[in-house]
Amino acid sequence: MQLIHHLVKRIQTLTDGCGYENNKIALSTEADQKDRCPYETGTIMTISFGGRNTRFSSVYPMNAITKPEYMFSAPLTKPAHRASAAAIISGLAGFLSFSRIQGACEANCHQQCMERIKAQIGAKKVFCIGEMKTIREQVSSQIVSDPEEAELILLTVDGLNEDISFDPESKTPIICIGPSAGGIASLLEQEYLCPYGRIRSVGPVVPPS
Repeated sequence: MQLIHHLVKRIQTLTDGCGYENNKIALSTEADQKDRCPYETGTIMTISFGGRNTRFSSVYPMNAITKPEYMFSAPLTKPAHRASAAAIISGLAGFLSFSRIQGACEANCHQQCMERIKAQIGAKKVFCIGEMKTIREQVSSQIVSDPEEAELILLTVDGLNEDISFDPESKTPIICIGPSAGGIASLLEQEYLCPYGRIRSVGPVVPPS
């Protein structure tokens, strides 16, 4: 099963019977792109659902109003479609309070954050899902190309756009990194690492129309 399909099924199961699938969800790009995490790639977006905003970074930014039900049966064969689904999933997870982190840390925390990440990795062999260029540079000698060889998997939200297979029974731990990844980590029941991320409101709520 693809990783994104696993996440779709997880959020669908958790919200089954709540009626959320028929409610509108608004996806929009933020005007201020300065609040950035060095490990995330793309454009900062606001996902508005149920009166709550969730921050999400995407390499396929969009301004659209849709409904969760549209992704539940979608094949998600293209990267842009998987990116849309990831944004919707994060919006629903944010509404359900699966993550409180909604903003990147201050620039003066970046080095400390990197040290925390390196400490978590240690000497382990790692498989990376997502670009995370800075992290890859820091642990380049430990990166493996086969997830079966990895002792640890690192995930950033842009990695959800990839055609990545996922085994829910795998014992290899995953660390989800960056302010956009909190809801994803909760759905995967894996570790979330954004130690200095800020808890904040992401602008005014965008009412779906």
